[in-house]
Amino acid sequence: MHVQHNSCQWWSGQVFTNSNLFYNHIAIPPRFSHTPSDLITWQVRAGPLNVVSGKELRSKGLNRIGNMLVPNSNYCLFEDWIMPLLDDMLTEQREQGTVWTPSKVIARLGQAINRPDSVYYWAWKHNIPVFCPAITDGSIGDMLFFHSYKNPGLIVDVVGDIRAINDSAMRAAPRRTGMIILGGGVPKHHINNANLMRNGADFAVYLNTAQEFDGSDSGARPDEAISWGKIKPDAQPVKVCGDATILFPLLLSQTFVKNWGKRDAAAAAAGTQQGQQQQQQQQQQQGEQATADETS
Repeated sequence: MHVQHNSCQWWSGQVFTNSNLFYNHIAIPPRFSHTPSDLITWQVRAGPLNVVSGKELRSKGLNRIGNMLVPNSNYCLFEDWIMPLLDDMLTEQREQGTVWTPSKVIARLGQAINRPDSVYYWAWKHNIPVFCPAITDGSIGDMLFFHSYKNPGLIVDVVGDIRAINDSAMRAAPRRTGMIILGGGVPKHHINNANLMRNGADFAVYLNTAQEFDGSDSGARPDEAISWGKIKPDAQPVKVCGDATILFPLLLSQTFVKNWGKRDAAAAAAGTQQGQQQQQQQQQQQGEQATADETS
């Protein structure tokens, strides 16, 4: 999952994470929900692992995702919710020529969710694309499969999104690019590969538990990405081995959040100064108008 943020004038930030951070209840505290840069402050809740066997869980209609249990009824509710939205998307495709990409689908879901505790809601609200190259690998893929029989014809264009992901890196110049990658797999490779198109990212932070001994892309260290030109040779990338749900909040607390008050204070000071300048201009204009009236 890729959350793109381009508001900074000197660097383009990209946050990639795999799906387990979203399956584990992610809440965005209201304090950090007002601007696009705040979309990456998360809290995660989970339960004990392997409490009962998979066979017993199956008999009770429960599905295990890592250390979470999800009842079948949740997927039934999700199907009831998403099917009308997919019908609407198909209608727009036929009548308006809309080309749906995974990021556009996610934006529509965020709009429909309309809840401030949803990452997708805030991404939609601030017009920030969320890319999901493997959107069919999960419940949404199941729903698209079911929908193709109930109401055939909906097309989701992955080419449009791979172009958008790569373009976001290529067109960042003259700004530098930075990657924060939580976990591994498809998201990790996509963001690295996008930066290959611009001869490498300037900054990179990996947070995951994968190791490189098995030759997996997930476990590959930043040095491998440098060999491909996905990270610049003179960059100083960091890989932190550990649970991203623990490490990422700690990282934020000592970086973005730590400077939050300073940013607000600077913005308030700038606003006050701008207001004073506007007031002086208005007074000057009123004085000039009064002088012109007396002369006439």
